[in-house]
Amino acid sequence: MNKNKVSLTVCAGNILEWYDYNLYAQLAPIIAILFFPSKSHTTSLIFAYSTYILSFAIRPVASIFLGKVADNCGRKRVLLISSTIMAVCTLLIGLLPTYNQIGITAPLILIALRLFQGVAVSVEFTGSTSYQFERNSSKKKLLGSLVQATTFLGTFFAAISIAIIGFLLPYNELASWGWRVPFILAGFFGFVLIKARLALPESHEFLKEKKLISQTKNDINIYMVILSFFIPAAATAGLYFFIYQVSYITSFIHIQLSHATLINSCAILIVVLLIPIIAKAGDRYDIQKVLYVGLGLLIITALPLFWLMSQQSLIMIILGQLLFAVILSPYLGLNAVFMASLYPTHIRITVFSFVYNLAVAIFGSSIPLVAIYLHEKVHFKFASGIYFMAMCLISLIALILLGKYKSTTNKHLSSQSTHPAIQSQLA
Repeated sequence: MNKNKVSLTVCAGNILEWYDYNLYAQLAPIIAILFFPSKSHTTSLIFAYSTYILSFAIRPVASIFLGKVADNCGRKRVLLISSTIMAVCTLLIGLLPTYNQIGITAPLILIALRLFQGVAVSVEFTGSTSYQFERNSSKKKLLGSLVQATTFLGTFFAAISIAIIGFLLPYNELASWGWRVPFILAGFFGFVLIKARLALPESHEFLKEKKLISQTKNDINIYMVILSFFIPAAATAGLYFFIYQVSYITSFIHIQLSHATLINSCAILIVVLLIPIIAKAGDRYDIQKVLYVGLGLLIITALPLFWLMSQQSLIMIILGQLLFAVILSPYLGLNAVFMASLYPTHIRITVFSFVYNLAVAIFGSSIPLVAIYLHEKVHFKFASGIYFMAMCLISLIALILLGKYKSTTNKHLSSQSTHPAIQSQLA
């Protein structure tokens, strides 16, 4: 398999998984009514997003087990497991009867399927990023950033699919059966992906280390691991605020779903296009400097951007989302690659997956509920911007403290090497 095809296959898995995962987030207003009926739409929406949070909660636990599979048996195997789980669960969600048809069984099955999707996602992003980072290439940051870009590309395809269906179907038909179509199609495409991933080669660094894995120790600096836990706070909060925007402007500003998803899709496409460009700068310059610049821009602009995105004016919402996309891209594109570089190959996916998923569960999964709470209880239109700014400050402090490990992280980024213990044995 040639290099471009490898990247396409790895990133296609990430696209499909995040497409599947974000269908639920963007269709939450409809799913809330069909599976969690209540006298209050806000209550139904809270139940729908609580299910969203449950799928996050299982990710850190699942990542430990699947991370060990990846570190012991190979990156390819765990990516196949992830794709299979997601394809099956997404197809079943598309075929699932509603509360009115089978009663309480419907939301219970939905919750179970969402939990299994959480298991799949627990290692897909970190596994794909690690796989790209471990390839035999001098453009590790670019390759790794493509995974983050395709996360947004999956979100983009989810948004554009819903926009098309929302445009073609009246709302009553969309709520009746139209919402099922993107889930069912995604399930079938998932099985095509599984066949493609069967042909993937194993990552370069994993193969190089395989013969020496029994001689290496699982040594890692705990202080560094704790600090790295806070690195994704800003990127995760930004990502999920972005995803939540569709539900927010349809539920509270009462803009049509098709219009909301079209706006969100255009903003997401900007992120997808900007991340690889910024990653090239990351390959040329110090990655931490790029991250500092990204965080600084986010902190300075957080309040005005969230003020724009909370207005009743469609033009101001569009402007806010597009600017947010541009300013979020630098930090979002490189934070995961930076994290992957911190951990040695023989335990990379186990540690990376656990730390990253725990951070996402804490900093990301709560975003919809936090946003709903702030909207309902705090009479301050851009209160969510203050929350987001706090997440950015947390990441900035962690990044500054990680500066003392700069030489170690740069060594992993530039040498394409594995753990220092392995380097000494290979020398």
